[in-house]
Amino acid sequence: MEIPLHHLPPGGRQFKETWPHLTIEEKSGLRGLRAVAVAVTARADPERLRLQGQAESEALLVCSRCLAEFELPLTAEIDCTYALTRDYLEQDADVARLVEGDHVDPQPEIVGLLLAELPYQTICHDDCKGLCATCGSDLNQGPCHCPSASGSPFEILKTLRTKQGDSPRD
Repeated sequence: MEIPLHHLPPGGRQFKETWPHLTIEEKSGLRGLRAVAVAVTARADPERLRLQGQAESEALLVCSRCLAEFELPLTAEIDCTYALTRDYLEQDADVARLVEGDHVDPQPEIVGLLLAELPYQTICHDDCKGLCATCGSDLNQGPCHCPSASGSPFEILKTLRTKQGDSPRD
């Protein structure tokens, strides 16, 4: 998407675009964004360009519990300001960046806004059981056939109880 800096009417101009697929690989489990639909209104004055609108997408994720791939709908509000002069860049801390040339491509900022909408931990559904720690079977598909644990590794702590009347050690 390219927004021209010249010939924008005083009331602004609307821009709409769809990006079919953006491949993004991260350690967080994000595999990409699909069908990113962007609709913005661009308004400019001699010092700045302001984009306001909305972006919607489907995030392709990997569950951090069971490692299954799943999709998560994302929506982000867009409100980006670009400086057209160095003076404006220095006076406004909320400016995304300085635009040099006769157009701006807002895709990096829009993708950043969508990524900010991702949850901290990617889980396919709230009751995901994850993988068996012993054999790696997906416990959402059913129980695994590993022998049950003989007991808790903390079982030994029961023998460390203090005698009645004794105070616990510091």
